[in-house]
Amino acid sequence: LIPRPETELVVELATQRAPKDIRKMADFGCGTGCIGLSLLPNFPQAELLSIDQSQIAVQLTRANAENLKLLSRTQIRHGSVIEQSDLQDFDL
Repeated sequence: LIPRPETELVVELATQRAPKDIRKMADFGCGTGCIGLSLLPNFPQAELLSIDQSQIAVQLTRANAENLKLLSRTQIRHGSVIEQSDLQDFDL
């Protein structure tokens, strides 16, 4: 995963400012999963929901989650965020 500098800043700020006890994170329009998967190790109790409309992006996120050994804590969905009916109560 090679993020752009502004993506690195988002991850850095979220890691610094979010409470460490968060349980649910979401990454909408996840792309390769770079943001969510970079954040997940910093929040040991959290699980991640990643959604993207692109099937290729979903496949990349899944492969990256597997490579980072984070797949057990990551739910990956293909589709539109608007079409999801159970999106609520996220901490980050």
